[in-house]
Amino acid sequence: MHNSTLFFRDGDPFWTLRDQVIPELSKRRNRILQIWSAGCSTGQEAYSLAMMTESHPALRDWKVTIHASDLEEPVLRQAEVGSYTASEVRWIPEPLLNRYFVRRGANFTAGPDVRRGVKFSMFDLSGQWPDSPQMDVIFARNVLIYVKNQEKVIQRIREKLAPDGYLFVGLGPLASPQLEDFWEGFSPRFSPKSCCFVRDDFPGSSEGRNS
Repeated sequence: MHNSTLFFRDGDPFWTLRDQVIPELSKRRNRILQIWSAGCSTGQEAYSLAMMTESHPALRDWKVTIHASDLEEPVLRQAEVGSYTASEVRWIPEPLLNRYFVRRGANFTAGPDVRRGVKFSMFDLSGQWPDSPQMDVIFARNVLIYVKNQEKVIQRIREKLAPDGYLFVGLGPLASPQLEDFWEGFSPRFSPKSCCFVRDDFPGSSEGRNS
């Protein structure tokens, strides 16, 4: 598995989550939000999501759970430690870095406010899926092109996503001819750079899907 990852990787998906998705979901949920970071690697994506949700005024006093999974135990242990070099945290906006990370020697460690809602677990997308709630948001941005049985995994992801939830994928899956059938069950939403999709049975008018 490819373990390269960055905080706020590619930018746009995270800004779309902050500016579009969270405001929409905050009107449709009862103060509980479930987010899944699939293929979380060493934790940068999960902690990026935690910073976005913990700092968002629309989610004040909400219970937000970020389920962060990976199939490799060593990277999960690193993620749980949550310690990163100055080079690794350079992608975090300075106000968020100062608020959510503690400097310890040459490294920066995730603080309690950003750790609180993040739950790391070992999980192979190609294996047995455990019982878990449907997700309001799924980030599967750097994992789909590496899994076995891609069609089956994609269908399971669709089933795991709430009917009015949001799926963020990476540029790799979008360009992969092997995943062409994947898009039959989804519709794009927001800007193309966000790589954000909703299920094709997303509530509301079809014109909203391409807004």
